[in-house]
Amino acid sequence: MFSRITFWAIVLAGLTDGINPCAFAVIVFFISFLSVYKYERKEIILVGCAYCGSVFVAYVLIGLGLFNFLYKMSSFYYVMWGFKWFTIILCALFLILSFYDFIVYQITKKSEKVILQLGKSNKERVHKIIRYFLRDKNKSAFRLFCAALVVGFLVSLIEAVCTGQVYLPTIAVILKEANQDFFRAMTYLFIYNLMFIVPLVIIFVLSLLGYESKTFNEFLRKHLGLTKLALCLLFLGLLILLLANM
Repeated sequence: MFSRITFWAIVLAGLTDGINPCAFAVIVFFISFLSVYKYERKEIILVGCAYCGSVFVAYVLIGLGLFNFLYKMSSFYYVMWGFKWFTIILCALFLILSFYDFIVYQITKKSEKVILQLGKSNKERVHKIIRYFLRDKNKSAFRLFCAALVVGFLVSLIEAVCTGQVYLPTIAVILKEANQDFFRAMTYLFIYNLMFIVPLVIIFVLSLLGYESKTFNEFLRKHLGLTKLALCLLFLGLLILLLANM
């Protein structure tokens, strides 16, 4: 029963992380960039597939790195005890901050007042990376594909600073499964990352169907409060799972 609960928690964590403001804002800018530079349909498909695949691989590698390190540390009782309590405290903190963001946004309706989001300097860094590698859309298909792969990987590393607030507690939950079934733990890690890129894939498909970036911006602005509430519930659920595993 606990394993079934864990499975659905991983699925929901991945989906929720995929639509949180950190990830969603980057997706919207990426779509906007492709639109402004008037990329053709086949070019958007090529760049979109490479970008989505690169984001998935980057997050899997980040997760495997953290998981592998923690798994090797599992024989050190005090190290793992400290990590578990650190994760629990961190999860509780993010729960409080997400609830604060929800209340503040409901009152002010201003996204800049939100605490848990990608910082301005990191947003600018992401924008520079996208512009630098993809501003020349007249490259060969292979070079365009490689450029999108590099963009997806670099953006993921920067974005992970913010999305890690969900990823780290999720890895802590997955780590519990490794003591019972290592293969199942690895499967959970891949499922999380597949769910994480689902919103990204959906937005690319919708952009191909004619939806503009301003539509996605309006969606994010309109549902930012609900997104923060979803993050609150997610952190609460992860916190319960972590405490239940102590």
